[in-house]
Amino acid sequence: MFERWLQKAQGLGEGSRRWWSLFALVVSFSMIMIDQTVLPLALPTIQRQLGLSNVALQWTVNAYMLGVAAVVLAGGRLADLVGRRPIFCIGIILFALASISAALAQNGNWLIASRAWQGIAAALMGPAAVALLIDIFPPGQRGKVMGIFIASSALCLSLGPIIGGFFTNYLSWRYIFWLNVPLSGAAFFLTVACIKPSEPVEESVWEHFATRSYLTFGLGVTFFVILFMQAPSWGWLSLPAALFSCLGLITIYLFYRIDRVEENPAIDLSLFAVRTFLCACVVIFALQLVLMVTVFWGLYFQNSLGYSPMQAGWITSISSIPIVLLPIFAGHISDRLGPRLPICLGLLLMTFCFLWFAGHKSATSYQPLIPALIAFGCGIGLINSPVTSAAMSTVPPAKRGVASGTSSALRWLGGTAGVAILGSILNRIQFHTFESLLASNPMTADLSPGVFEGLLSRKHGAASAISQLKAGAAKWVEGSLHDAFLTAFRVMNLAAAAIAFITFLLAYFWLRQKKQESIS
Repeated sequence: MFERWLQKAQGLGEGSRRWWSLFALVVSFSMIMIDQTVLPLALPTIQRQLGLSNVALQWTVNAYMLGVAAVVLAGGRLADLVGRRPIFCIGIILFALASISAALAQNGNWLIASRAWQGIAAALMGPAAVALLIDIFPPGQRGKVMGIFIASSALCLSLGPIIGGFFTNYLSWRYIFWLNVPLSGAAFFLTVACIKPSEPVEESVWEHFATRSYLTFGLGVTFFVILFMQAPSWGWLSLPAALFSCLGLITIYLFYRIDRVEENPAIDLSLFAVRTFLCACVVIFALQLVLMVTVFWGLYFQNSLGYSPMQAGWITSISSIPIVLLPIFAGHISDRLGPRLPICLGLLLMTFCFLWFAGHKSATSYQPLIPALIAFGCGIGLINSPVTSAAMSTVPPAKRGVASGTSSALRWLGGTAGVAILGSILNRIQFHTFESLLASNPMTADLSPGVFEGLLSRKHGAASAISQLKAGAAKWVEGSLHDAFLTAFRVMNLAAAAIAFITFLLAYFWLRQKKQESIS
């Protein structure tokens, strides 16, 4: 049957094959986008069913982004050297297998490893998909096709919370990953059937692959992310924290020394000599960092406000509407007036959003948060197109490939740093606040805060521990943990607001309005 379908697909005309190829690329790239936003709404349920700690829960999100961030530069280079179609197909297969593994996960380590595997596969698929799009369509159609590609990806990114909430609420969080299997199968079939094979690989291909650069870059990123994720529980002055700090610094230094003398470097450091490109990259990194606040919205809406996963998904999706609608308008403003106005306005709106969340006092309703959610979506919609344009317009055509790879890597690095840093703030403030509240009541002064970790998600061990307390003590413990989470959530939002505002100041003073620098 597969061969018959394959023959029919290969018998299509050139125009039809191009559009079916676009469908395959959109489906594959949409999976990458959805898997960023689909899981946060399922986190309380996953914590309850698999018995995860707060840090392990955050790892289920961050392992995916870390896998992409550490490998995406190498993935783009492999697509150029080995061939876009074979690397894309390998990525699809690996992504499907990783999704099956995640769907079958029986414990936290299994799920985290599967998510990292997904991220590595996505790092192979993403750069190859964009390059294939340019290869397949003629110059006169690329603008329209790229618009369809980006709009479809943005739509899927915004649908992630709704999909995650639906599966968690009505079926199982495992269907979040099972969904990727038929989508991967369709994308693989259409790719093989409709996209022409790549040119044969040269025997000397690996001579042009900066293996040492990619290896040291990936290791350095991994060491630092592990440090920021785990140091709050280890202690910043502990031996493991010191070890990972040293390993991170050594590998990043080795990457700098190695990459600067490579014939085909992983990152062209000369690009950062251009102020506009440097500023745009800082904005990209910082924007993705603060965007990771949304990872903790699912916990807030469910554990604090008491909404179901499906309801939390619909609430979160309010912020997605401007993300889909505003990029074209923002790009138009950027073309006429320069990138500084939309970027700065977007950063101010995001600062407003985080401050609003930090000041929200209601424990029963989400309606007062609607202005903040809309401001959040407007901020992202205003920033994304102009900041990408600002970065790429300063780079000559010969360096746009490496510049695009660099900005993409920084985007994913910002995401993984955001989960690590913001998650650390949330965990430590919650722990110390909860510890102080327990100590302030004679009935609970002797209790250990760690015993009740995951109680708001009804984790089995924590629920069992509280069931053994007297009614008065149990009520105090649960109320204290609720208050501690809210305090930590507000502090985390204040930290995000500070980062967004500092980035606004940087963009305001560094970005030029119309005349752009360029590099030769």
